[in-house]
Amino acid sequence: VVFEKSKIPHFGKKNLSACKHSVAVLLSILAHSNSQDGISRKQAFAAGIEGLQLSATLIDVGEINFEVLNGALDELIELKPLQKPALLKACVSCIAADKEFMPIEVELLRAIAAVLDCPVPPLVAS
Repeated sequence: VVFEKSKIPHFGKKNLSACKHSVAVLLSILAHSNSQDGISRKQAFAAGIEGLQLSATLIDVGEINFEVLNGALDELIELKPLQKPALLKACVSCIAADKEFMPIEVELLRAIAAVLDCPVPPLVAS
């Protein structure tokens, strides 16, 4: 049946503050995803975490693997619906901290948004 609803909507119950480590993993991956132009990776991470009013530190790239990332995303899927856009804004702040959007950063952002069931429209250069 084509028009039958395939899944029941899932509304998470977690706040960003309860998922602080998972947020740090996600923003750390974004900060490490590309060389930052004129700023450090710590500064890019700080730009992302600042808007969330959380205290967290950049996680070393050697401590992040697919298992850690999957665990973080599994937890972040459980965020309350209105917490997800705040997280995505933090992701954008992190990748835009150096005033450049590189393709790898944009694709990571789109993948994260899709996993969180909060898709973003394509970004185009002006």
